[in-house]
Amino acid sequence: MFGRRSLPRPDGRWLYAYRLGTEEYQTLHKLLADAVRATPIQVLSRRNRHFAALFVLYAAEWWRREYDGGPWRWAPILASLQINKDDLAPNERSEVVLTGFSFWGLRPTTGDGKRYFGTVVAHGGLPLKLIGHGGSRLNAVMGTVLRQAARYRWSESQVVDAVADHAHAMPASLRHEEVFRLLATLILTTLDLNDRHQLGGMPDPIGHLDNVEPGWREAYPLQIDDSAAVQLLASMVRAASQTSTEQGAVAVFQVVRSLSCSDVGEWRLESRVVHPAVASADALALQFGLGAASALPRYFEVDVTAGERGALTSGRLLLGSDRATVAFGTQRRRWSGRVACDEHILHLRTAGNDVVEGGVALPGGESLADIEGPWVFVAEGERYRLAGAGDLRLPDAEALVAVAEGSILESLEESAPGSELLGQLHVDSGKTLVLWRVSGSVQISDTNDSWRVRLGQTRKLSGSLVLEGRRAAYSSRPWPVFRGKPHVVRYDDEGARVVLSKGLHWFAAGSRSLIDPARYCGPVELQVFEDDERIGRFRFVLVSAHSSERFLSGTSAEDASVEFTGWGFADLAVESGRAEMGAFRKTAQGHAVTLQVESTPPKDVLVYLRWPESPHELRVWVPFPASGGRAFDVEGTPVLSGSVMSLRHAAGVRVLVFDQNPDQPKKYEVELELRGDPVLGRSDSSLSRRTVPIVKGFAEVRLLDLYGEIEALLSLSSELDARVELRLMVGGKRNFSMSVSRYDVALRPKVMGVALEDEDLRRVQLEQVQGCEVLASPILRPAEAPRVLSQSVSEGAPSGVWSIERLRPEFAPWLVYPAPGSALEFRPLCIGGGIASEDDAATADPLPACALAAAIRLPDAAARLAAIDAVLVAMGDDFDHDSWSMLDGLWSAFGRLPLCSIDTFKVLARRPEIVVAMLFRSELPAAQLGDHVRQLKRQLGMTLELVGITVWRRAIEKFSNAWTQRLGDDLAKLSVPILLKGRLKAVVDELPALQLNMEWLQFECSNEYPPAVLQLQKDIAANRGVHLTRLWQGEDSLLQRLLLRVHADDVAWPEPRFFADKAIRVFVEAVLPVPRMKSQLKLLHSFFWLDNGDFKLSVANVPVLCALWCALDLPLDWWRDPGNRLALQRLRAFDPLWFEGAYQHAFAACIGLALIEPTSARLGGTAPPVEGGPRVHRLPAGTVQRIKEKTK
Repeated sequence: MFGRRSLPRPDGRWLYAYRLGTEEYQTLHKLLADAVRATPIQVLSRRNRHFAALFVLYAAEWWRREYDGGPWRWAPILASLQINKDDLAPNERSEVVLTGFSFWGLRPTTGDGKRYFGTVVAHGGLPLKLIGHGGSRLNAVMGTVLRQAARYRWSESQVVDAVADHAHAMPASLRHEEVFRLLATLILTTLDLNDRHQLGGMPDPIGHLDNVEPGWREAYPLQIDDSAAVQLLASMVRAASQTSTEQGAVAVFQVVRSLSCSDVGEWRLESRVVHPAVASADALALQFGLGAASALPRYFEVDVTAGERGALTSGRLLLGSDRATVAFGTQRRRWSGRVACDEHILHLRTAGNDVVEGGVALPGGESLADIEGPWVFVAEGERYRLAGAGDLRLPDAEALVAVAEGSILESLEESAPGSELLGQLHVDSGKTLVLWRVSGSVQISDTNDSWRVRLGQTRKLSGSLVLEGRRAAYSSRPWPVFRGKPHVVRYDDEGARVVLSKGLHWFAAGSRSLIDPARYCGPVELQVFEDDERIGRFRFVLVSAHSSERFLSGTSAEDASVEFTGWGFADLAVESGRAEMGAFRKTAQGHAVTLQVESTPPKDVLVYLRWPESPHELRVWVPFPASGGRAFDVEGTPVLSGSVMSLRHAAGVRVLVFDQNPDQPKKYEVELELRGDPVLGRSDSSLSRRTVPIVKGFAEVRLLDLYGEIEALLSLSSELDARVELRLMVGGKRNFSMSVSRYDVALRPKVMGVALEDEDLRRVQLEQVQGCEVLASPILRPAEAPRVLSQSVSEGAPSGVWSIERLRPEFAPWLVYPAPGSALEFRPLCIGGGIASEDDAATADPLPACALAAAIRLPDAAARLAAIDAVLVAMGDDFDHDSWSMLDGLWSAFGRLPLCSIDTFKVLARRPEIVVAMLFRSELPAAQLGDHVRQLKRQLGMTLELVGITVWRRAIEKFSNAWTQRLGDDLAKLSVPILLKGRLKAVVDELPALQLNMEWLQFECSNEYPPAVLQLQKDIAANRGVHLTRLWQGEDSLLQRLLLRVHADDVAWPEPRFFADKAIRVFVEAVLPVPRMKSQLKLLHSFFWLDNGDFKLSVANVPVLCALWCALDLPLDWWRDPGNRLALQRLRAFDPLWFEGAYQHAFAACIGLALIEPTSARLGGTAPPVEGGPRVHRLPAGTVQRIKEKTK
């Protein structure tokens, strides 16, 4: 077998890639069957390693050739060899599989016997008989996912997820993860062929491939001499060749609405916005009506209005030598209930302003709240996806329909359809729908209208219909406002976009009078027909394409006026609760209204509009144009100048700016300054400024956009009382200010209690005081359940005073802090305690006697911090230190609080090398450790990317030694590599920039070759300095693609002098004492981009500097300065993707250019793997149980 394939031995390839022919398969079957007839299977499995190797090869081939459906079981494979399944016990069978795969240089998925069978499936490839039986369904799934993967440039994991999403359309026997991965391999292989050979638009892509790459079929996990497999491959290649002609004609963002049923039978409607991680820039521009990718900003924010407007994700334009793409950040926004029914509007925003006025409608995101017809849902996995509303034609055999109470369901077929009453869907307090399961085709009627839902149709008429046009930017009810005639666009399930031009019937809303949409102003009903069947209906208000509004400030903040041009309404009224209407007059092109308020101007004013001969009224919320800047919280309540808010509440604040004289605008700036720190509050790094762009006399500053900078400034200070002052400066003078702190209010100790400050008590609402929940825990006994402190009542009202009498003083210090659901976030404080009772004394346990506990109890603050620092340093060197459980307990109990409220965390943030030790020594779950790193980085500015590679190596060595002592040598050899891999993965999940670092450490310690290390090995084999070339040189370099082109229009880059004036000088000073580096200064110089000595140097070079700091094990003392850490945070925040990419390229260059040499450490003496493939971990019976017992 190996001779035919010119192989000296197994090379680690997947088993299907050996391509056994039919004759070889039959010979293999006979060989194994003869062997088991001559020798008992138990003996063969133990004594003949080649039997195990041939058995797994045969099992994989049997799966591909013989499996035709049904449960996944070993019995049919064993029976084909005339082996009774009872003759081979499950543990013996697993041993055969492990041994067999080891021979081939492979490692099966760890787990039970069924999971091992899944590995056989993965190595066998797709089953030919099932492909033959279910080929049409499989073809449809593959074609759909292939087109989506091509459009969105999906990664392997995204393709696997997409295949899984379509599992309901596949044969039941193929609905397993292993098959999903095989199908993903088919798709990605096809797309790779399409890209490499430019198959787009070719009339005969199969023939072209046969000419230029005759062996192209060999890359697929299919038996290529089978007719069904050949047909599947051919259809996929043809589909891939057509994808290039479709690029751009798709929706990047779509809304998915779904129904789910709780365990108690309650139905719930949810919505979410889905989008790929990377998409075509032309497609995004088309969805926003911008024409081409060149009209997109280089980086931007994407918001969604669903009820309230909120942030969805961020995006950036990537300009390479090929077509432009857009990368998006991850997001997990979900809406439910009434908000899920609201229209979902997408907004593109940059520099505080919307790129497209009013946003755009989302496919699948039409308003359901005002639709009178049925909502129709079809099965998709365990949920039901909304297929549409009103008249629909669907291929599904059955569906769920939600209809208004009193609606009538009638069959449209001779045989009555099956129907089942499922219950009710409560949308909100005012609307409840009845939920039915139906099949066949039905007509649904109420007193006003009727709709037809046809199921089991061969031609699908439904799809998501969307109005695309220029929306007015104001919130309006019950319908949106469009400037000029909108287009009707249909999106199918794959996002393909088609503009409809036929079958559009335009009516004046509330009548059957046809209108000319090019000339009409007022409420409109648009009905969409196809083949004489109505497939959609829209209601909206149409105003002139040239309509506009002008907002004018008055002589005082209480007076203003608004001019409407081209709206065509006849009457206007103002809601009297917010403002009073003064004069209402006609102008040459429309109407003008004067507005007046008695005191503080509101955020907006509700106006009512009516058009001639229309029974419908439109409510529109327009901003009140008071001069200068005004702030409003998320509820629209004014925020007074001088207010103090906590960080969590400030995120929803918006500052609206109206320029009284738009023709001669003043300079508007936002200043952020750290206050409340006696040292840092006077430093240059504590102040930042940014310009507020005024567009048409208006601007909006969202504190959500400033959240990162505010948090970074707060992270400068370990003072709990530090705050950030925000100032709106107009022409150099303060116009508005507010302060952002870590908490809402402060508590102060008093006799036998704690109390709100008098000033805070007057400022906050009574309901907030009543809802303020106070907990107390002894810091040195963090595992104890917290005590709930009771608030005293004065004359029936909450007093803002909580008793501490029951807190025992001998357990001091006590930390008093807010409960998770407290209405007020208050400043945590340490107190001594109250009076002990005899019952408490009888049940008292002694306080911990560890070194960390002793340091925490020191009364002097300076001595306490110094002692904690010394203990943490000792813990980093000693994984057996008695304080590790105390440190874990502190994080578990208090990690959600502001970290600067715990002295230990403040010190830890300045010692990232100790955090590395904690990542490997701690017994906290990986999720908690990841959160710990995230909070230290976010709140206190810690940066693990600077920690030297040797620190990581030593921590891993101590980790290995500790587990070896705990488990014993034999068990540790098997278990420690697996445990280490889990810890390294947890680091990468939280700090993606360290992916190559962690995979390199995994390679050093276990001799495994993770993907990043394998790729690195290939890269540097050809050119050891290739990563610096890719980083800096050429039009397609990382510098050009991720940084310079993306930020070409940016004038203000952060920390412009930080690299040249500070960081590079300190770097040189740190390198010179290292003996081996004195001769490498020229090489180190080549790592940096110094061609342009301007304001971009810091952003470009600091990620590289950080990678070198890690690779060369340079001391971290300089980075302990808060100002330097803040500069690093600002540079990273300016472009996180650039920081990660540049850091990884620089670290790879350090390896390629031998600045990092691999160590020869092996965890527990682990044996090297089979050459060319990953290593097999064989765990003896009982291993898992023994690990559990050892780690209790």
